[in-house]
Amino acid sequence: MRLPRLCSAAIAGLSLGACEIPTEAPIVEQRWMLPLDEVTLHQDQLLPPAVTTDGAVYDVSIDPIRVSGSLGSLCAACSPSAAPAPVPAYRGGFVTLDGLPAEVVAVDVASGTIELTITNGLAFDPLQGGGTVTITVAGAGGGPVLGALLLDGATLSMPPGSVIRRTISLATGTVRGALETTVEVDSPGGQIASVDLADEVTLDAVVTSLRASAATVDVAGRTVTLTETPLDVESIDSVIIDGITDSGGAVLLEVTNPFGVTFDGSITVGPVVKAVSVDSAPASSITIRFSGDELRSFLGHPSISYSGSGALGGGPAVVTPASRMVIDATEGEIERGSAYFGFGSVELTGTVELRAGEEAELVVEFTNRDSLLLAGVRVGVVPMVEEDLLGRAVALAAASD
Repeated sequence: MRLPRLCSAAIAGLSLGACEIPTEAPIVEQRWMLPLDEVTLHQDQLLPPAVTTDGAVYDVSIDPIRVSGSLGSLCAACSPSAAPAPVPAYRGGFVTLDGLPAEVVAVDVASGTIELTITNGLAFDPLQGGGTVTITVAGAGGGPVLGALLLDGATLSMPPGSVIRRTISLATGTVRGALETTVEVDSPGGQIASVDLADEVTLDAVVTSLRASAATVDVAGRTVTLTETPLDVESIDSVIIDGITDSGGAVLLEVTNPFGVTFDGSITVGPVVKAVSVDSAPASSITIRFSGDELRSFLGHPSISYSGSGALGGGPAVVTPASRMVIDATEGEIERGSAYFGFGSVELTGTVELRAGEEAELVVEFTNRDSLLLAGVRVGVVPMVEEDLLGRAVALAAASD
């Protein structure tokens, strides 16, 4: 359970040095921590059209490819011959890259399938006599091998003009930039056939399924919106609203940013629009300042909501189907104690190092929301004295006339 916070006061000008007690009135600045439900930037706004969310994974759409290797490129020892003649042994291959969708830098492959169609346009069977054709699918640039297919002449023939269709399943691995498909032909030679160096072995590859657990996406300049969320401020007591000063105050928001990108835009609260920037840190805080008139324009009013929009920067962003940027203004519930007849919380304490002559800020945050009989806060400051003040006083008294 999280307890919405309604307001707080930041007390500056609190200065304690040694045993000094400040005599000047503290400077009080109003801050507001409103009962906001979180607004979110969902990961689907960071995705290009070719990447869609399907439950706990992404479906990544990749264009089909066709690539061919001519006999002249596969067999360096082959010479053109119109008359049938023995074909020399050879080993050769060709490679093609099938790029990831635009704006997608990398994907973490969870599973997938590729349909392969191999067409033999040669005048002979390269598998005859124990030859092989090996097709390998991997991440480009030395990435992991995701799948492979072996056509073995010991059990399979591939006569001229024949078409072989196979489906291979993809293993897990990270692909950056593109899928790399390699075709290697190892023919023992000895076939009797005419030789045309322009004849080709052709591969058609269709990625029928590519499912990814995460994607790295270039999001710089992408325009996004934060979910519009109701803001329950109608029930804020008029006494609190009447206490708003003309100088206004500030709303404090906490940001969870799993994407590692920046956000520059605006947040709209009721009729008020405020510029806001979120840095790329995983967790940060935002202070939005409002004038007194701006606060009074929505506090205590019904049907108020808040939302946001802006542009992303930095990156690229690593996204998963469960990730989202959260802008929140709620925190955990504090255990109840004995103060205020058992209606108050336990006493919360902290220690701060103070220096003589330097101001320190003491922030007090409290809420009267859901209070039953009493609503209040008690604050105290106690100097931590390490020296023997009583001894000093006795010594000074003894030395006095």
